[in-house]
Amino acid sequence: MEGHAFLFRVPCPNARRRILKQSIWQVNGQTMFVAKWTPGPLQEKPELSMVPVWVDFTGVPLQFFNRDALKEIAGLVGHPI
Repeated sequence: MEGHAFLFRVPCPNARRRILKQSIWQVNGQTMFVAKWTPGPLQEKPELSMVPVWVDFTGVPLQFFNRDALKEIAGLVGHPI
């Protein structure tokens, strides 16, 4: 396909449902938007209202390794889930 668009066939219905449900993937450090293909003009890149971001915590003292403390630390980056 043109530009940076790719067409993948996922024969397993369960895998296809899971892939489409997530819609945004990180592959080798690159963001990939996934949508169900329909014939016709190329679909445009979706507008983003939020993007999931994984954060690695290193050097966090053991006493802060609990849900509340990690939520506070992650809150510095965005809205933790």
